[in-house]
Parts: sequence; structure tokens; C-alpha cells
Amino acid sequence: MNPPDVTLIDASPTQSLLLRHKLEESGIAVTAADTLPDGLAVLAAGAPAAVLLNLASTGADAHDAITRIRERCPDVPVVLVGGAPDLTYDGRRVHVVAGGEPDGAVREVRRLVALPDARPSATEVLHRARILVVDDSVTYREFLRLELEEAGCAVSVASGAQEGLDAVAREPFDCVVIDLVMPGITGTELCEAFDRSRRRDGRLFDILVHTSQDREELLIACLNAGADEFVGKSHSVEVLMARLSTLLRRKFYVEDVILARRKT
Repeated sequence: MNPPDVTLIDASPTQSLLLRHKLEESGIAVTAADTLPDGLAVLAAGAPAAVLLNLASTGADAHDAITRIRERCPDVPVVLVGGAPDLTYDGRRVHVVAGGEPDGAVREVRRLVALPDARPSATEVLHRARILVVDDSVTYREFLRLELEEAGCAVSVASGAQEGLDAVAREPFDCVVIDLVMPGITGTELCEAFDRSRRRDGRLFDILVHTSQDREELLIACLNAGADEFVGKSHSVEVLMARLSTLLRRKFYVEDVILARRKT
């Protein structure tokens, strides 16, 4: 069985090389062009599974580029790196990856060319993640923030339970990493509060307990109270990152499936 093929139109040599590498690593064949006319010439030779266009690097107008691409390949999905998120053409939505984020572009292409077995790496997962760290210890809170940021996560911090609950009510996160030793609230009450918050507001975030109180009965109590994972601080940061990426990989898969169904 031949791999799906994608036509990549990108005038930036660095970005094009990065996208091509990531796509090929996912089992996708790539034909690259550095201008829109060159890309259109590639499309004239045959329709690929998808077209990936870096709008900013080519300097092309979005609607003009989509029109010309679809004149040659009417039914081929088009992924734009950059551009307006509500861009449509003939009533069909164009798949836009805002901010020029390479991993996001590759994920969208993989979804469109139906590669459900293309499992994202831990690095890809962590680079996509928005994490809230809730810990009243400023030393450990900052240590964890730096470790997560180094792994590629976007990180916010909260110094207490209420500050953390206010944060998840105000902005979206993919995972909340909580310490259990907080003033004025028990560990199980804290898990229940975050679980109640996400259910009430329809927020799809995971709850990972990260505590020095690494006891079996506490683990069971926290999981029963709404936590999704429990990692003792006695474990290495590598163990924490592995369990965090496993949680996030499942979360992102569910989100991507829901999004794909909404688009069809």
C-alpha cells in the first residue's frame, strides 16, 4: 500500500524542511514547492491526498490561492498555516492552523489523510499542552514550571486551591497538576473541586495529582474523588513527564475525533 502523498507549498527553506521531515516521519510522502505557481504545476500532474500551504511565506492571498488550488484539485483538502480561522470557499471550510505552528499543521494533515495509527510522540504531545501547576511551595512550583516549559509546555502557576480554581474557570488548560498539601482543604476535597469545576463549565482538562504523600490509600481516594492520574514526588521528573504525556495523548485524541466529526 502506497503512503498518502501531500503537496507542500512553502517558500521558507527552514520551515519547509521541518514540515517535510515531520510529515515523512509520520509515513506521508511529500512533494515540496517553494512558490504557489510551482505548487500548482505539481498539482497539475495529479491530485495529492492533501495540500499544505504556508500562506505567510509565499505572500499569496488566501482566497486567490484556494481558488487556484481547487481549480486543479476540487476535492483535495487544503491546510493553511496561518490565515483566518473562518476562511471558507464555496461553503467548504479550509483547514487553518493559526500561528504557524508546525506540529499543529502536521496533526491536521495526518487527520485529513486518515492516519489514525500515526501515534504522536511525547514531544509533540507536550508541545501542544497548556498546563496549570497548583502548589503552595514556591520552590517546587517554580521547579516544575521550568521543567514543563523545557519540555515544551505552555505553563501557568497558582499558589493555592482557590487561585487554581479561578484560573481554570477563566482560561482553558489541558491538564492541572496539583499538590495535595494545601492550606484549608484536603487532598480529596481539592480533587473533587477541580472535577466539579470542569463538569460544571464543560472544560475538558485532566487532573494529575503530584504529591510527596505517596500512599496507596491516598492514591485510591484521589482517583475516586476525580483525579485522572497520581504520581508521587519520589518518582523522577521523567516518570512524571511520561504519565503526563500519556494522559494528554488520550485527551488530544478524543478532542481531535470530536472536531473531525463536527467538520463532516
